[in-house]
Formats: sequence, C-alpha cells, structure tokens
Amino acid sequence: MKYRYKLLILLLAVSIVPVVSLRTFGIHNVQMMADDLVAQVKSKQETDARQRLRLLVSNYTRSIQTSREQVEMALFYQAAAFRRLLEADVAPIDAPCPPCPGFSRPQAIEKIATGDRAPGAPDGNSQESLSIEKTPCWSADPAIAAAGNPRIVELFKSMAPIQRSAFQYLGDLVVAQYLGIESGPYSIFPCRQQDIPDTAATEQFWYRSAFAEKATAWSRPYSEPLNGREVFAVSYPITDDDETVLGVASLLVSLDRLLEKVFYIPDLPEGIAPYFFRLDRDPVGGGIGAKILALAQPGKVSTGMPGVEGAPRWLASADGEPFKAMLTDIARRRSGVREMSFGGQKSFWAYGPLLHQGSGFAFIVPGEQIVKPADRFLLSSIQLRLSKVKAYTLGFLIFLLFAATVVAVLFSRTVTKPLAQLAEAAQKLAGGNFEARVPISSTDELGVLGRMFNRVGPQLREHYRMRRSLEVAEEIQQNLLPAEPPVLEGLDVYGMTLFSDETGGDYFDFLCVDEREKDNFCVVVGDVAGHGISSALLMASVRGVLRSRAKRAGALGEMVSDVNREFAEDMADSGQFMTLFLARVHRRDESIEWVRAGHEPALLYRRSQDAFVALRQGGGAALGLAANSIYRSRSQPILPGDILFIGTDGITESRNSANELFGSRRLREIIRANAEETAKAVALTVVDAVEAFRGTSDREDDQTLVVIKVLPGSTADGKPGLE
Repeated sequence: MKYRYKLLILLLAVSIVPVVSLRTFGIHNVQMMADDLVAQVKSKQETDARQRLRLLVSNYTRSIQTSREQVEMALFYQAAAFRRLLEADVAPIDAPCPPCPGFSRPQAIEKIATGDRAPGAPDGNSQESLSIEKTPCWSADPAIAAAGNPRIVELFKSMAPIQRSAFQYLGDLVVAQYLGIESGPYSIFPCRQQDIPDTAATEQFWYRSAFAEKATAWSRPYSEPLNGREVFAVSYPITDDDETVLGVASLLVSLDRLLEKVFYIPDLPEGIAPYFFRLDRDPVGGGIGAKILALAQPGKVSTGMPGVEGAPRWLASADGEPFKAMLTDIARRRSGVREMSFGGQKSFWAYGPLLHQGSGFAFIVPGEQIVKPADRFLLSSIQLRLSKVKAYTLGFLIFLLFAATVVAVLFSRTVTKPLAQLAEAAQKLAGGNFEARVPISSTDELGVLGRMFNRVGPQLREHYRMRRSLEVAEEIQQNLLPAEPPVLEGLDVYGMTLFSDETGGDYFDFLCVDEREKDNFCVVVGDVAGHGISSALLMASVRGVLRSRAKRAGALGEMVSDVNREFAEDMADSGQFMTLFLARVHRRDESIEWVRAGHEPALLYRRSQDAFVALRQGGGAALGLAANSIYRSRSQPILPGDILFIGTDGITESRNSANELFGSRRLREIIRANAEETAKAVALTVVDAVEAFRGTSDREDDQTLVVIKVLPGSTADGKPGLE
C-alpha cells in the first residue's frame, strides 16, 4: 500500500476513532441500562412464574391427595363391611350347596388376556358406561363353581348397596370394584360383561399386591384388561383379629379422571401441557426414563399413546442433568420446579409424585408463555433515543471523513513525494543498479534518509565484490582438497573437512601414491592457526610446498623439516603457524610411520585388543615457529581391523550450550562402536555426533578428519600382508 493511502488512513483514524469510541461508549452505557431493566423485569417474571407453578403443583397434589383419601376411606369402609358380613355367619365359607342361579361361568379367558372387551360391552370412556345398571357379577375357582356355594353369592349380593354408595361417593373416579375371598371366589361391581375370568381371586393382580403388603397398596398404573383404560389398583386386605388374611377389597381408580382435575385448578396458564408418567427403563437410552401414561389437553384426556399425533411416548429434555434430578425427585416422592428445554425451547417444568411410588405428573409451560417481553413502551423510548444518537454521530463522522480526505490529499504531495522517490530508487538498487541516487535536499528526517541512501549504493557494490571474492576463494579451496579418497588394496580410506566460515585453515591430503611409492601411502592433516581468508592462503601455501617436496625421496622427518624451513621464511615476524601430522603407511611391512609437528596425536584403535594407542611420539614444534626445527619420525605396527583416526582440534574441542567439550572419550566410544563399519561410515558418524553434541551453538573452528581402516588383503609381491 502506498504511503499516501497510509497517511489518509492515519488521519482518518486520528480524527474518527475518538469520536467512534465516545459514541460507542455512550450507546453501550444506554444499552446496558436497557438490558439491565429488561433483565430485572424478566427475573421478576421468572420468580413469579416459579411461585405460581409451585402453587399449581401444591394445589394439584392436594387435589390428588384428597382423591386418594376419598378412595382409601371408601375402600376401608367396604373392607370393614365385608368383614362384618364374613363374621356374621359362622357357617364355613366353602360349604357345598346345589348350583345357584346367577353364578357366572368363565368362557373367554383369551379375550381378557388380549385386552378385548366382550361382545356388547360398552367402552369405559363412553357416556354409555355411566348408565349401566350397577349390579355385581362373580366368579370362583372351578372346584367351588362346580359344587356351587349360595353363601358366597349372598355375601357378594349383600355388598352391592355399599358398592353403589361408593360409586355415588367417588363418581367416575372409580372404574370397578373387586371383592375377593382367600378361598378363591371374587366379585366384580358393576358387572360389565357376561363372562369374567375363571381364575381364583388369589391369582388376581389386585389381590396379590394387598396380600403381600397386608396394608393399603396402590399399584403402579397399568392397562385394565376389560376396557384398556389406564388405572391404579387400590387394594386393602381383610383380616381377622389374628391378622390372617380372609380376603381383599380393591378399587380401580381411573387415571384420566385424575388428570381431568387439572382443568378445575384456578389460574391455570394457557397452553399448559400436564403429563402423567412413570419411571421405567428407556429401551433406547438404556437408563431410567419417564414413560408417558396420559396427557391432558383442554377438554380432552388422551391415554395409551398420549398427546397429539407424533407426540413421544417418553418425556425427554436436552438438559440431561436437570432432567435426571427431576426423575430422582419423583423417585423420592418430592415435587419441584426446574427450568429445562422441551421441544427445542426453554420451558418450566413443575412436577410432583403421584399415588404410586415411581409415578408422577409434570406441567410443562413454554418460557415464552410465562416470561413476557419487557415493557414495550420503555423499550420503544430507549430505541428512539439510541436512534437519534446514532444519527447525530453518523453525520459528524461523515463530515470528519470528508475533511480528513481533503487534508490528506493536499498534504500527500509534499509529504509522500520524497518517499515515492526513495521507493523508486530502492527498486533500482534491488535490481543491481548501484548508481541509483535520490535528489532530496530537505533538512528534515526524509533528507537525512535520502543522504544515507545515496551512500548505500557504493557500499553495497564493495560488499558485493568482496562477497564474490569469498565465493571464488571458497571454490578454489574446495578444489585444493582431495575430491575422492584413493583406492588401495588392504586399506579403506576416507577424509573430509567442514569449515566454520566460507574458507578455513584446515587441510588434509593424500600423498606418495604413485608407481615409485606403490607400497607406501602418505596422508597429511594440517591446521593453520585461526580461520578465514588468511588461514586459507597459508593452507594453500603449505599445500603447494608439501606436494612439491613429497615428489622427492626422503625420510618423513626430512620432508617436514624442509617444508617448515620454507614456511618459516615466508611467515617471519607474522606470528602465524600451522600444526601438521604426516603419516606413511607401509603396506608391505604392515606398519605406520609418522611425524607430528605440534598437532593433535592420532588415535590407533587395535580392534583385536579393544585398545587405543595415542601416537604422541615423533613430536616437534609447529610449522613456522622456528626455521631450524628438527623432526624425527616414529613407527608402529598395524594389524588387520586396526583403525587410524587423524583429526584437528575442532572436533575434540567442540562445545555445547553448557560449555562442555566433546573430548576424546566420546570420540573413542564412537570409533569402538562403529569398528565394523566402513571408514566413510565412521567419519560421518563422528561428524554427526559432534553436530548433535554442539546443538544450537555455533561451530567455532574448522573440523577435519581422516579415517584409515586396515583390511585383509595381499602385498604387492603376492605375500600375505595386513592379515
């Protein structure tokens, strides 16, 4: 982006940002005040809603409790009356008698099991059922029914007036009334069909629950076989003074009639959906869920598959933890109000326990139904004021934008023109035109920058020339080092150098490899003090003298002495010197001869003995210190498997970030661990280990190494050698 546009943006930012900030701050405060008012109104409405729902649950629970007390009172009265009838006559209950008229006989057990009504039997939900003449019918087990027992029939008939009174007292809340005797017979009031089950009373569900509890027992909601209605079976045992169960009295309480009581609760919120449910294992989720038994809608109660078409059989909420807490409350027969989602929207759930342990009811009210929007007049007033503030500040911002644009355009010519000239000249300089200049004569910062720029071109040109010279010097020095190691029978040789700069003072070479010296092989490793261009020049000088001297015969000591003499004359009074290690491998004699001129001792690893020998003898002063230095060689036998390692101090004296030296101990461990590898592999492993040890630290010195591995082979005349 051009500087002119940046200046325009800067002026706009300086002029507009403060105004925008103040405008945003003011509108934000007003908006916060409005949000706070709305939040307070909503909080008050939610608090009132929770209180109303708690009152609703309390009223409905009280209504259900009243119904429970009425049912249990009627049941207790029937049980007491039936006990008095049983105890009034001392004749045995199961005394045989001739067949009695009106004694029903079983014919349709299968219909009862499948929930079908007998032909002609009215639906329990229809108005027709209310006009049936309320008379009892009865049954007994096959043995008693075959013989007949008029006393039992008379007992059941004697209870009919009391059962009719119970219907008048409880109304449609009771679907049917049962009386059963421990010996098997039982009656149903009112008689709703011609045929009733031939099973004994003791096998009936309502009888077994009371017999087991020996107290008033409310069953869990179930579907009545006679008409398919959801009912509670309320049973009461009839016992004698010894607590022996003589029989059971039971009432079937209609679930949907209990639900209808919700329509008579005052201040019932519009659109509320009360559900009856019981705790059961959810076949989908596997955990405990709330299975819907019935749903009450205005003027209508649905049971079986409750609700409108597509309604679920299970109550569920996306808020898992509050929903589990509600189920826990129902299991512990506690009521409450919780905020949970239902059908994808925020809702309030008011719930409480029903008559049976593990059953309950829930009023689910949509949040929008209870929490009304905040005061519309207040919101309209706030929005009007906010709109005016936004309109005023928007006009002021437009004016500032226009003014800043004009100012930026006027000043851009005088401010950005020198910058454009600098940018153009910089592009030329980047393209290699070192003669690029900028005509800036001002005395401000731009003038200073222009004069500094005009000095950059000549400096870059000089730097480029020096850089190019270094590249040429690096290329030449790399060419002075051996490109490939010599291929010699019985020996595996490899050497390499890593410079710390573009050029360096380390040096290695392979000499004495010709027809005249075919049984001998010479290797030299040198290290000029320091590194860089000066060290590279000294290295090249010594290399030329040494290669020239190596072509003439003579002992190693004489060769090094001659090279030192010429080097010392060239380096007189300069203080420069060079260490050198020159070795000759006698392949026929299986020995190594060496001269050490101030250089690091070479390491000879005897694999057969797993021992290292440091070649310290044959020492002398470094080259260039004294012209008349005398050097004498030393020799050492070599065996197959031996490894000769010659290196510079840049390897052992490498340092890591903790200022620790790599040292000769680590070097020896690497050579020992890789004794089976080739000379090249050993050399590369050493270099990799040094680099890993050094880590992020800079390479402070050049690193040169030569590895010679003695292999099994034969001498030039065919005699065994190096074996």
